[in-house]
Amino acid sequence: MVPGGNRFAAAATDGSVKVIDVVTFRLVRKMDTLHAGGALAVAAAGDRVASGGADGVVRLHDAVTGKLVKEFEAHAGEVHAVAFSPDGRRLISGGSDKVAVIWDIRTGKAIQKFEGHTDLITCAAFLPNGRGAVTGSYDKTLRLWHVRR
Repeated sequence: MVPGGNRFAAAATDGSVKVIDVVTFRLVRKMDTLHAGGALAVAAAGDRVASGGADGVVRLHDAVTGKLVKEFEAHAGEVHAVAFSPDGRRLISGGSDKVAVIWDIRTGKAIQKFEGHTDLITCAAFLPNGRGAVTGSYDKTLRLWHVRR
C-alpha cells in the first residue's frame, strides 16, 4: 500500500511502476523512470516505492510526486524481489544473479550481501524485528539470513 490508504503499486511490463486506486482501479500515478526489459518487482512503504527490473537496477521513487529518489546498482541480472525493512530505512533486493543485497536507503550503499542460492531469487522479506531476512528461490529453498544493525 502507498500513501492515500487505498492505493497499491504495481510493476508493469513497459518498465514503469504504477500506483492504482483499489476502489476505482484508476491510475493515480505512473513512475516513468523505465526499467529496460520491464519492471519485475515492486514494494511500497510510507511515501516510497521501490522497483526492481530486468535491467538489474533497483529504483526508489517518491510515491507522492513520482520522482526518482535513488538508483541502486549491484545485480548482475534481473531483479525479481524487493522489500522494505520494518523501520523503512533499508531495502532488500534479490534476483537472477542468486544474490540478495541489503541497501541503506539514506546513503544508497550496499551494506550486506547474501550468497548461497543455486538459482534465481524470486522473493525476499525482512523479519518483523528487522534482524533477519528471508529469501526464496527457484532452487526450492528458503534461506534465513542474519541482518547486521
